[in-house]
Amino acid sequence: MLVFGESILNDAVSIVLTNTAEGLNRGELANVSGWQTFLQALAYFLKMFFGSAALGTLTGLISAVVLKHLDLRKTPSLEFGMMIIFAYLPYGLAEGISLSGIMAILFAGIVMSHYTHHNLSPVTQILMQQTLRTVAFLCETCVFAFLGLSIFSFPHKFEISFVIWC
Repeated sequence: MLVFGESILNDAVSIVLTNTAEGLNRGELANVSGWQTFLQALAYFLKMFFGSAALGTLTGLISAVVLKHLDLRKTPSLEFGMMIIFAYLPYGLAEGISLSGIMAILFAGIVMSHYTHHNLSPVTQILMQQTLRTVAFLCETCVFAFLGLSIFSFPHKFEISFVIWC
């Protein structure tokens, strides 16, 4: 589990770093040079990282409080719908205010799995778990199918000497 957690944090940080580099290239940070460039890029990265993390954490905590105080245990479908909305809300908010949606949804997911999950009815807990496992499996299947089929989308130069050498 530690390797998985470290891996997803690395992915989120690399996306934020890529956005920072694109900001340098787009012109947001292009009119400065030297140490100013480094400091502005660092400030941009920290704003994106901590802003997105704070937004995701706040959204996760709000979902926990809302689902704790609303008694939706008699209507699991409504409770399920609220969970889906709260799961996608941090992504939309973060992208809307030019933060990292991936980072926000990562932290919201961590907070929601720790706090919000326990405020759901047992029926909704099982429904959410099974639905998300199914969706994750389908998404992974689509990604791997796309990657496998994309090998045919560009011409290849085959060198037998390279194959023998390796």
